[in-house]
Amino acid sequence: MAMQGRKSIAAALRKAAWLGGSSLLALGVASGALAQEARENSVLRKIDTFGGAPGIEIGGLKMSPRLELEAEYDDNIFRTKHDRKDDIVLRARPGVTIATDDWFPINLSVSAFGEIGRHIQYSDEDYEAFGATTAMSWELHEDWMFDAHGSAARSLQRRGLDVDSTSDRPSIVWMYEAGTGIRYQGDPFAFRFSPVYRRFDFLDSGSQNNDDRDRQDYVLDFRFGYKVGANTTLFVDPSYIWVRYDDPVDDFGVNRDSQGYDVRVGIGYDATSLIYLEAGVGYFHRNYRDSSLKSENGVSVLGRFYWNPTETLSFEGEVSRGISESDATATGGSSKGAVATNASLRAGWAAADNIVLDAGVGFHLFDYNDSFDRKDKFYTFDIGGRYYLNEYLYTAIRYAHERRNSNVQDLEYRDNRFIFTIGGQL
Repeated sequence: MAMQGRKSIAAALRKAAWLGGSSLLALGVASGALAQEARENSVLRKIDTFGGAPGIEIGGLKMSPRLELEAEYDDNIFRTKHDRKDDIVLRARPGVTIATDDWFPINLSVSAFGEIGRHIQYSDEDYEAFGATTAMSWELHEDWMFDAHGSAARSLQRRGLDVDSTSDRPSIVWMYEAGTGIRYQGDPFAFRFSPVYRRFDFLDSGSQNNDDRDRQDYVLDFRFGYKVGANTTLFVDPSYIWVRYDDPVDDFGVNRDSQGYDVRVGIGYDATSLIYLEAGVGYFHRNYRDSSLKSENGVSVLGRFYWNPTETLSFEGEVSRGISESDATATGGSSKGAVATNASLRAGWAAADNIVLDAGVGFHLFDYNDSFDRKDKFYTFDIGGRYYLNEYLYTAIRYAHERRNSNVQDLEYRDNRFIFTIGGQL
């Protein structure tokens, strides 16, 4: 199910901080591999800890505080086609994580984080975001693992390409998530079951009443795998989602509640730390309670790869197709669902022991419900690097470009951002 990424909010915010605010859409309740050493060994996945800050030992716990200060120049902060306005945004991102230090069989972690944004010219765009997460993993047996996580965060959804929204207005939303997972990694069979609950509570934005955007998602996600070779696994990924709005009928008289399934079959190839790739194809179906919103169904796709040709060079990519929740509006009504097609590619290079460079491109197509004649295409690109002065301090620079092409021409825009960051970690 599109736009329901399984990553925790804290992890997403940390990644967003490194990417200089460049958002990447996570399509579907992503199935994930049952074993992905290549992913864990990717240069791109080690960026947050590349400097090697040891943390602070507290008994059998490790505390890792961090702080980032950032300045960003944005040449189109309102994401408009004409009459573009630019501004400089100053941000501070404090955070701390406390985790067990390789306990057995249970490990725990708790994180708290925040972000304060201030605009030089347009102070109405200022915001504060913060939240906390907790996670637990329990090795029940050599082949069995249980995990649970929870998070609560007040987050900014910016204009343009954004997590869970394709509207043209920024919003503050409280996001809550709770999930568990049970995994069996045997030979030749493997299994995972991951139910997730999510709650979205939007605050009003100026004169915009956002009460009818509040909703809850209930997700059941499975994977069944069978190993057919030393490095090859066949799998089936079924999932089911219920979407329930607090106020089912919106201002246009449309009932947004829906439910549906997504089933894929595929193959995964896992060659330890060198490469992991998987490709799955199947069928999705989403049924809406309102008869004006036709049921959506079609080909479901999820493919991804992680490739580390050397210890200092990594690539990763993803393609996906499925249903996306949306609050997009236009003349004549609203569309609460879109068929979303996404593709992204990113490369990371550790140019030296204290220099990490990376770049990425992305394409995102939103084809809205038939009752709502709109198609949006997003193109993204970013490039930047991080320089570690020592294990505790680093600086980073990034350029990010984003553009939207749409058959509703007034919605088109292009945006360029230049970001400079100073960070510290213990």
